[in-house]
Amino acid sequence: MILDVQNLGVTARDGSPLVSDVSFRLEPGERLSLIGESGSGKSLTSFAITGLLPDGLTATGSVELANVQVVGAKERALVPLRGRTASTVFQEPLTALDPLMRLGAQVAEPLRRHLGLRGAALRDAVHAALEEVRLPDPERIARAYPHEISGGQRQRVAIAAALACRPQLLIADEPTTALDVTVQAQILDLIQRLQREFETAVIMITHDLGVVAELADQVLVMYAGKPVEVADSRTIYYGPHHPYTKGLIESIPSASSIGHQLRPITGQPPSLINLPRGCSFHPRCPYVMPQCRSDIPPLEPIGAAEHLSACFLPETALGFSEESERLRGAAAGVPLAGASAGAADAETTNSPSATGRASA
Repeated sequence: MILDVQNLGVTARDGSPLVSDVSFRLEPGERLSLIGESGSGKSLTSFAITGLLPDGLTATGSVELANVQVVGAKERALVPLRGRTASTVFQEPLTALDPLMRLGAQVAEPLRRHLGLRGAALRDAVHAALEEVRLPDPERIARAYPHEISGGQRQRVAIAAALACRPQLLIADEPTTALDVTVQAQILDLIQRLQREFETAVIMITHDLGVVAELADQVLVMYAGKPVEVADSRTIYYGPHHPYTKGLIESIPSASSIGHQLRPITGQPPSLINLPRGCSFHPRCPYVMPQCRSDIPPLEPIGAAEHLSACFLPETALGFSEESERLRGAAAGVPLAGASAGAADAETTNSPSATGRASA
């Protein structure tokens, strides 16, 4: 096992909980997506996994990365893990890359630190890493500064640096934000190809459910800093249980939705330091019940043991209209044949081993 996260939490200096009760496991080659609106706690979760929380924030619970306990560890114990065991690709490469360093030097840094490469061997490894992400003329790119290449090329350089030492875990935090559609598709194809080639486990952080359909085996939906639903990607699309998940899916725009009104989730996410009583989603939920306003629903199995939901609704999937079914299928690129709005057939899940197994 590469990563074992149990009851992970993140608290502010005043004790306010910003992330709570996050649990999942990842094996080599498994792909997990964290989804939710901005402010749901996705990035804070990833920072806690690698011990990169900003000053004033504290992680609780347990995070074992390659059998090293990250929570509470000293910085010197975590430095060898970053870039070698786990790497992160951030959403904005122009700010992730040092504007005063040549790109080759930035790709070389993890190779020098973790693999001890020097001289010609280091230079060859840098060029090979840039070739791996299909950048044209790696020698020219290596000599360039970040502002001298395009946004898509900068993101490829960031991926090359992240994967240079063949990490066991890649965390991709909104890696295609601000890129045009064509470049976005190229970056996603690149991550998929490298993930398959190196058997790298991937955590994809995104609010784009089209990306989830293409790149994730298992999905963890977060709202107000807590997991609200966990399932394989097919179940999330065709048999969601939590109203928030349903709302996210019905908000997907696509070419097929032209002329049809989208169904956005009403209202705004709550402040993490001033959460409503009971279920945090109840002020925006069209299915709200009196119990939702007073009690916090636990994350527990819904039907299949590996489908978890934090909702008081009965154990039946929420229905979609026929038009919504068609639009979701087009947006996700997932065929509707043999699928229903109910729970997904266990034999058609994306991974026979139920990848990214989550526990309540």
